[in-house]
Amino acid sequence: MTSGVPAGQRAPFASLPGMAGVLAILSLMGLWLRKSGDRE
Repeated sequence: MTSGVPAGQRAPFASLPGMAGVLAILSLMGLWLRKSGDRE
């Protein structure tokens, strides 16, 4: 998976989009759960 690229160099570039994606997913799930709760 590394294909010759050290994990130390890939980590900083992969962590930013990863954290942004996690935050986006959590926020979307939160909004969806709130909408589902309002329906009931």
